[in-house]
Amino acid sequence: MAKVMSIADLKQALQHTSAQVISCDMFDTLIFRRSGTPHGLWRRIGEQAFTLGLWPQEDTEAFVRCRQQAESDARKRKFATAHHREVTLEEIYACWPRIDAARLIALEQQMEVEDWCLNTALIEMLAVLQQQGKRLILTSDMYLPTSLIRAYWQEHCPSLSFSDVLVSGECAGSKTDGLLYQQLIRRAGVLPGQILHLGDHPVADGQMALAAGVQALVCSFESGIDKLEMLESRLVAKEPAGLSLYRKRWWWAKDKHQNSPTAELAGLVFAPALYAWAAWVAARCQQLGITRLYCFRREGELVRQLLAAMPWVRFEVKTLALSRRSTFLPVRVECSLDTLYELTARRGYTLSELAEDIGLGVPESLSAQAAQPLAHLVSQPEWHEVTSWIEQEQAAIAAHLQTQRQRLIRYLKAQGIRNDGQIALLDWGCGGSLFANLAQALPLDQVRCFMFYQSPKAAKVALSQHLEVFQPWKHAQWSEVMAAYPEVCEILLNGLETSTQSYQEHDGEVVPVAVPNPDITPQQQAQLGDFRSAVLAFATQAGREGWLNGGVTLADRDRFFAMLYRLVRYPRFEEAKALQTLPVPLSQGESTPLLTSQDIAEVQALFGNSTDAFELGRSGGHPLVARSWWYPGLVPLAFPGNEKALGELVVNQDDDIVAPGLLEQLTRAGIRSVALYGAGALGQRAMDLLLDNGIGITAVVDRRAEHTAFELNGVQVETLHQVLERGERCFAVASRAFASEISAQLRQSLAGMSDARIVLFYEVQ
Repeated sequence: MAKVMSIADLKQALQHTSAQVISCDMFDTLIFRRSGTPHGLWRRIGEQAFTLGLWPQEDTEAFVRCRQQAESDARKRKFATAHHREVTLEEIYACWPRIDAARLIALEQQMEVEDWCLNTALIEMLAVLQQQGKRLILTSDMYLPTSLIRAYWQEHCPSLSFSDVLVSGECAGSKTDGLLYQQLIRRAGVLPGQILHLGDHPVADGQMALAAGVQALVCSFESGIDKLEMLESRLVAKEPAGLSLYRKRWWWAKDKHQNSPTAELAGLVFAPALYAWAAWVAARCQQLGITRLYCFRREGELVRQLLAAMPWVRFEVKTLALSRRSTFLPVRVECSLDTLYELTARRGYTLSELAEDIGLGVPESLSAQAAQPLAHLVSQPEWHEVTSWIEQEQAAIAAHLQTQRQRLIRYLKAQGIRNDGQIALLDWGCGGSLFANLAQALPLDQVRCFMFYQSPKAAKVALSQHLEVFQPWKHAQWSEVMAAYPEVCEILLNGLETSTQSYQEHDGEVVPVAVPNPDITPQQQAQLGDFRSAVLAFATQAGREGWLNGGVTLADRDRFFAMLYRLVRYPRFEEAKALQTLPVPLSQGESTPLLTSQDIAEVQALFGNSTDAFELGRSGGHPLVARSWWYPGLVPLAFPGNEKALGELVVNQDDDIVAPGLLEQLTRAGIRSVALYGAGALGQRAMDLLLDNGIGITAVVDRRAEHTAFELNGVQVETLHQVLERGERCFAVASRAFASEISAQLRQSLAGMSDARIVLFYEVQ
């Protein structure tokens, strides 16, 4: 299998290539779709077809399913008659006789071309190679006609000249089966080793190019963008126009300093969601006539920078040094026992922080408990002493809080806060308590308030204030999950910005008193810097091109919100690993990792698989779940390499279940070595997982070996006949879509052999 390269490595390789001919894949390499995927495009075609009377149903998913089925039937027909699966658009629509095929073909071709965007980063690299005298050829697995593709390039990128265009639908063979490379070599008129092929698919553009003797460079989205979008689509099917495009633009534009796991998580998950939130806020502010938006530090500084990247924003954006801590007690001017119990619900809020906020020192008798959170102390014997201390000091506390209240009001007024419909406030989320706190200090019933997400408590705030939330209300259950683990997002959004503890007078002015940031390692500091630079790099490019300058629809907000919910609820191993060491700030300048090795070990001791561990988190109540800063992140780290789709992400048609399913079936049957049938991407995943778990691979089988010699992980791929002749009797089928077809072939070939075993991802035959 060809190595998947970074963009930096690709640039270096192209600068030093000796190849005479550069063959290039088209889709997701030279061209990106605004709609993201063919399915996304087909939804848009279905909408337009309904408008034009070419499709009778408003339900675009019905159109997508029919279009998908027609293509599947066309490929099956072609395989039955020509022994390959490559088809043209005309052959696809021929399998859909009840519609106006000619007009729909014309519509699909028109909307395809309108959906394409050039990958300018790669085009610039190819232009240099062309100037050096190298020939360029387009080589694509595609059903569209060559004439359409040539016309597009001549109109939109005349500086690149392709000497040939090979599309699988017209060439009776694909890159995936290796036959298109044979035609490429013949038509290029050079030796295979003098051709360099560029593409995005590890199998079609990498493995099979190398098998043909062609050099190959692969820059793949498969483990990053493609995987993310597949998971997100299970939560919300519709993808906002431009989401995939700008993810891929960021991925191609990132420099070597943005290659860290945190930067990738920032650029592909956080940046699109945060940018969409900022664009929605910008549109609403301009619709409402807002002239000044105040963002609350700490995350507010990042939002201010996002809005600054949008050239169409016309209102002023400022940040306010406010926090729940600097406002909660001062606006109440007391710390009654009821208020004290409210504070016990605040995660990580310690006794020493309480003492600072009420203007007192921790009593000597409680000094040993100073660093303990109130949430822990409330169930300890010392709690009675805490409440007695607070009751005895009520007069001093009230005086201190009254002073803080007056300073808070003076600070707000000095910053220009007033009860005016042209003023807006912005906070990250969840219950709107900071808005409610401010409303107790100043009348703010005319001011607009914005948040990213909300808990059910925000409904009470919305009764008295103009509150608007990016998260659609129907996703209230999702927001409760995010509210349960706020540190995952807030640590990254806050970055190195300081929070506000209180206010003091200096030279006649009120100035905020910052909470000292905890001591963090240089690696943690770099991690937070990587996050911010990646988010802003994404915003700079998207803002320059005007993405979402008209606002964000409710339907699109569904998907953008789902992106962060998916991360918090269902993190992948790579994501949990990237965030594992994020510093959770504690009191007195200390911090703790977001996910500790002790908690990971406890999950492993409690459960034998990720499914049971996940269910514990969903049911709640267990002490480990209650104390963990991010319990869902513990699950993939406890069971690396054996991740399964969980909860809402589970679907029946899921390729991800194949490799773990094979491991489970082989382990249950006590089989320690097996021949693997399937040498594609699923075969690669299955081979890696089985070898990592001590199961030997005796041979690799694939139908493509009948006409192409190639390898998987350094193992020569063979035909079924060759392997059977050697006496192999036990096969694991690394396929989902063709599992039944392959198992039927194996049963026929192994008939009468009592020791034969066929292992599928769901059973052993």
